[in-house]
Amino acid sequence: MKLLLQSTLLTPQDWAQHDHTNWAALPKKSPPPGRLDDTLGWCHGLNVQGRVFQADHYHVAGITDGVRVTAWNDDPTDYPPGERYARVVDFLFCVPDSNLGGAINTRQTQVVFAESVARARMSDAIGTTFRRWDEFVPATSDDAFSSVRLESLQFASFLAR
Repeated sequence: MKLLLQSTLLTPQDWAQHDHTNWAALPKKSPPPGRLDDTLGWCHGLNVQGRVFQADHYHVAGITDGVRVTAWNDDPTDYPPGERYARVVDFLFCVPDSNLGGAINTRQTQVVFAESVARARMSDAIGTTFRRWDEFVPATSDDAFSSVRLESLQFASFLAR
């Protein structure tokens, strides 16, 4: 499945298209702190079937009928205890949808692992299951991207892409 990845670089670049089967081979840097430069390895955003993820960490894995994206926020400064959460979204390969007259449609399910403060800010959504944060098992750092916090002006330059 195609995915779009926007790397966190000193000089912002546009989204780059990748196939989920190449995720493990993409260059990854160890989690921050680190100096922002123009070397690939930190993720600013991930887009799968039009759904954008922005998180502290990202992981993509193939599943039987599609792709599983795990994105989680656990930075102790930005997400202190009570505010940590993760989204695990299964994107199944697109198929004709009889409810839409046979038009091709996405199929997604989501599990959200959240602590109490984060959960209280979230609304219930169709296809979403909520679980406790302490049940979440993050991907190994060898196969996950980390992100870098950007200052306001830097962040604005990424949004312009």
